[in-house]
Amino acid sequence: MPSFLSRFRGKSVPTSPVVPVFRSHNYCLTFSALIQEHWKEIQELTQAIEFDRNALIYRIGDSAATIYSIVSGRVKLVRLSSTGKEQTIGIYEKNDIFGEVCLCGGTRREEQAVAMEQTEAICFNTGAMLRLMKSRPELMFELCMILCSRLHESQERISSLVFDDTRRRLAKQLLILHRSLEPDKEPITGPICLTHEELAHLIDTTRERVTLLLNEFRRMGLVQYGTASIRVREVQLENYLRRNIADS
Repeated sequence: MPSFLSRFRGKSVPTSPVVPVFRSHNYCLTFSALIQEHWKEIQELTQAIEFDRNALIYRIGDSAATIYSIVSGRVKLVRLSSTGKEQTIGIYEKNDIFGEVCLCGGTRREEQAVAMEQTEAICFNTGAMLRLMKSRPELMFELCMILCSRLHESQERISSLVFDDTRRRLAKQLLILHRSLEPDKEPITGPICLTHEELAHLIDTTRERVTLLLNEFRRMGLVQYGTASIRVREVQLENYLRRNIADS
């Protein structure tokens, strides 16, 4: 068995009856480590780029011929309706990759990528990377796992938008964001650094509705928050969701 597959033997993926466990960030970490391992071969296929806060990295309709790996900062991917309404479909951080959907055959971007803060990224030409992956199956494997995990995340997001009310969507999203901060650390102590408007775009509601619900969650002892910073009380919020699901 190849070494890059051996880490999956005998391992089970933890599950939660309340919030699904997403693995794309873990696979991105492994992919980034492999990139560093093969850097001498890959370096000439890449370009380092820096983006200011709120800069557009690519627009809807741009040519889709590159994948990005975040060195520092945060990036959000956004879809736009015909009326200009925003729907955030993903928020990515250090070591995450984005723009990988172009590997599925699309020639134009169907979403736009925006730097949420000062961001540095490495840009890979997809054609050159695919040629390299023919001789480096470990890279291809990790990229496939990222694509599969992102598909899982998209399916869960669609289910939540269809079946959950805004209160449950917000509670689930807060838990997912909280657990993505420091996935290997217990307990997680860092804050979620998003504005109420950014949260609203993630769960398809209004900023006013998010503020109202966060105030309600704070009174219930589920969260603490200040300006663009939210701290989740994980056990209390998960128990709240368990009761909410049981009562529905």
